[in-house]
Amino acid sequence: SSARGYSTEEKPNIPEVEKPASIEECHKQIESLTGELNTLKNQLKDYEDKYKRALADGENVRRRMMKQVADTLGAAAESVPDSAASEAGAALRALNDGVKLTRAQLT
Repeated sequence: SSARGYSTEEKPNIPEVEKPASIEECHKQIESLTGELNTLKNQLKDYEDKYKRALADGENVRRRMMKQVADTLGAAAESVPDSAASEAGAALRALNDGVKLTRAQLT
């Protein structure tokens, strides 16, 4: 066939990488890339620091919430005197015991 080796598709426009003309240009390029690398490393350190701080803040919030729940359960358990719990029905005693057990696990 006479169309052998020809294509109607356009080749993608791939930019050519500039080749440095001299050693000095190589050194300038290296310095530029080294500076860019250092900037990116500093950004990475900053992002890692922010990430770790966010994790620590989340953990602190979780701990504070657990303490608040335990304190609230403690106040609830202490608000029912033992004499009232023993006189109350089985459901109230079971609820009071459950609150005390839950508080014990949280503290």
